[in-house]
Amino acid sequence: MEIIQPPVAPGSGLFRARVCVAGEADNKLNGVATVTYRVWDDFPDKQITTTDRADQFAVWLSVNGEFPILAYIQLENRKEVWQRRYLDLPGRPRDK
Repeated sequence: MEIIQPPVAPGSGLFRARVCVAGEADNKLNGVATVTYRVWDDFPDKQITTTDRADQFAVWLSVNGEFPILAYIQLENRKEVWQRRYLDLPGRPRDK
């Protein structure tokens, strides 16, 4: 995470956050073909797809709040994996 505009009150600030798929070992992501992230409804593109295995299928998001992210992971063997995580911005003041 990077701070673009420091938060001065709850609900303020702008952050750049990296979202990726982490494998337990370097070769753990070898069977992954694509990852599609489903982000918050406020984003113009609610689904972001990447095939960049070398960068852990990472995407960078400009955000001003915390929210859940759903990852749809398509494996090369056609199996599907769904992961849900909460995007947490450490140091950000809590909204009321």
